[in-house]
Amino acid sequence: MRIHGFPRRPRAGFSVIELTLSVSVLAVILAALAVLGRSSLSAFQAMSHASEVEDRARRALERAAVELTSVYVPSMIQDPTGQFGTEVLEFRQVTGFQAGVPTYGVAMRLAWELDPGETDDGTDEDGDGLIDEGRLILTRNVGSANEIRIVLCDDVRELLEGEISNGGDDNGNDLFDERGFNVHLVGDLLTIRLTVESLDEAGRNVVRTVQTSVLLRNVENVI
Repeated sequence: MRIHGFPRRPRAGFSVIELTLSVSVLAVILAALAVLGRSSLSAFQAMSHASEVEDRARRALERAAVELTSVYVPSMIQDPTGQFGTEVLEFRQVTGFQAGVPTYGVAMRLAWELDPGETDDGTDEDGDGLIDEGRLILTRNVGSANEIRIVLCDDVRELLEGEISNGGDDNGNDLFDERGFNVHLVGDLLTIRLTVESLDEAGRNVVRTVQTSVLLRNVENVI
């Protein structure tokens, strides 16, 4: 016998299977978003660190260039004209002229030096993840009782980017086995190069090289 009654109401809610599938899909989406977020954060941190390293290198190089802009070339102690350039340059700045003769200031020095705790032995002795790294030091009143030393930049590489210690020109800049800080004079153009390296938060090595040139006066009689 067929019984007539009220129409059946539509089913409400989800079944257990449907709910399980929905949760699984949502979990996959959230996991993918988490991976994407970590990847984006890592890329942002890497770019930020690289930018910070380059900024440090550029500020140091600009300071060195300022000091060398008015250098009295015949006062240079080291010869920056050779095939190696030099990582140590002692000099005096022109401060004026008297009867056509230049007067110059106190003895100064720009130099690459090993970081405290590091020796040139191919190992990471100070535990910062870098090997045989140095610093760029500006010294005023060289050799006097009131000598002043200023650290312009830390984490300066032992050798310029692309260079290895093999007696050759590995990075194609016409210099051989040059340090991470290098000064080279050709004619009246003084070129200054600086390579800085650092480890980012993920332990990746970040290397940045900057370069600038200074047009010098009084270039005759370079030692």
